[in-house]
Amino acid sequence: MPWLVEALRPWSDVRIVLHSTGIYNSALPDRGHLGEMAPRLIGSTYGLPHKDALEAALRVNKQRVDHHLMVIAHSTVLPEGQFNVLVCDAELGLSAQKTQAALSAWLWRTRPPLRDAFGAKLPKGVGEHVLYLDFDGVLHHEDVRWSLKRGPFLNAQGHSLFEHAALLEDLLKPYPQVHIVLSTTWARVFSCYGAAKRLPSGLRDRVVGATWHSAMPEQAFKDKPRGTQVLEDVGRRRPAHWLALDDTDEGWPPEVRDHVLITDEQLGISAPGMAERIAAALQRMHRI
Repeated sequence: MPWLVEALRPWSDVRIVLHSTGIYNSALPDRGHLGEMAPRLIGSTYGLPHKDALEAALRVNKQRVDHHLMVIAHSTVLPEGQFNVLVCDAELGLSAQKTQAALSAWLWRTRPPLRDAFGAKLPKGVGEHVLYLDFDGVLHHEDVRWSLKRGPFLNAQGHSLFEHAALLEDLLKPYPQVHIVLSTTWARVFSCYGAAKRLPSGLRDRVVGATWHSAMPEQAFKDKPRGTQVLEDVGRRRPAHWLALDDTDEGWPPEVRDHVLITDEQLGISAPGMAERIAAALQRMHRI
């Protein structure tokens, strides 16, 4: 439940219809069980089969439902293409990282139009072009070590920190409107400002934020795969178009693969053909 509360926070217009025959013994469940989720509850489909339950919920709320997702704990037969269904692990439920990534992707894909869910202060990059940037395995070799005396350093002979930063600067020069959001562990260790300071000015001046901020529960954030971290920020920031450069191929659902370029962990963006792929992806972002 805590994860779902945080995941839905940017979308104040998302509502919940409960469908459970095992927990609630009436059609009107106790809202107290839902905690912070209670204000989102608009009804229950107690006692109905999955297909009938979803049809009933959509029929009753026809005038106020733009998108729907049915989250269930086991596979069931539903008319193909008629409903959006997310099947959870029966034991892990919403705590499963794969399920969290899929739900985050759905929230991003539906793009609810409300902006006031963020309050008065909108995150920088809202409605803009955003590049989610990892450091290790992207701008330099991935084998970065940390020392209290030396700070970060590479344990890879013949390589240096940020050795490919100039290449990324050149690739971004035709697109001055592209902002950078740091998806790297460096932002959590040194803060967004401290991590951005280590970049050359052509990249540093583009940085508008990070996927991590100090108000987040640190361990919960660390436990999420990189794809989930980025997609949750996409949900909060709602860029018009986005691209992620990362060497971590975890937590990226199939529906967002066109937004992600996975780099070689040793060569980063200097790997053969990668610069061309980045250039092509940036061109596509600006043609949409």
